Amino acid sequence: MRADLLEADEAVAVWHAASELFRRNEHQPGGERTLLLALRHGISASDAQFVAVAEDLDARLVTADAALAAAVPDRAVALAAMTLCFVAIARVRRIRRILCRSVLGVGSRR
Repeated sequence: MRADLLEADEAVAVWHAASELFRRNEHQPGGERTLLLALRHGISASDAQFVAVAEDLDARLVTADAALAAAVPDRAVALAAMTLCFVAIARVRRIRRILCRSVLGVGSRR
């Protein structure tokens, strides 16, 4: 609205569309399950909700909270560990490019 990109009725329509999109994809784990996860792992109920959603989606929970990652190692991974992984992957790719260039004479210079 500040940038004068939309009229008020357009902004309200966009807000309704976005709200509907989020509402259709919203996931709320049950309270009992959240409580049991919190008690089992010694984590907060708020953190347990994220763990429950990750379980339901069969996904890893990436968190900046190292204590949470340590409490639920089968489901959560620390953001710092992910960052180290990405750095290692980038280094391996760089080494592979260097080897391909020097040993096989293939690949482009970057």
